[in-house]
Amino acid sequence: MHPSSQLFREGENLYLIVPITLQEALTGAKLELPTLGKSIKVRIPQNVRMGQKLRVKEKGAPKKGGGFGDLYLVLYPVAPVGSDPVLREIALSLEQFYDPQGIRKALRFE
Repeated sequence: MHPSSQLFREGENLYLIVPITLQEALTGAKLELPTLGKSIKVRIPQNVRMGQKLRVKEKGAPKKGGGFGDLYLVLYPVAPVGSDPVLREIALSLEQFYDPQGIRKALRFE
């Protein structure tokens, strides 16, 4: 296996970092993704979070006793980058959907 920043191995399981759009994270999507063999089609459920893992059975590395480990898709929603005024308005309108106590409330040390 070639080293990659998107694909790594733990035992016979493989982990693939999968960038997705905010729309795909919120509404779900059907994606075709590469594997070490042939590409696979997967369904991303709606309302996924950063780092959420989806398991694809038996699409990992070969096991010593036969068969294959699992492939885990690690979802990574990516926000668009730009200075377009429309993008800024969309970002501001999303604020109403966040927890009023803030998304970093768990960072408090007491």
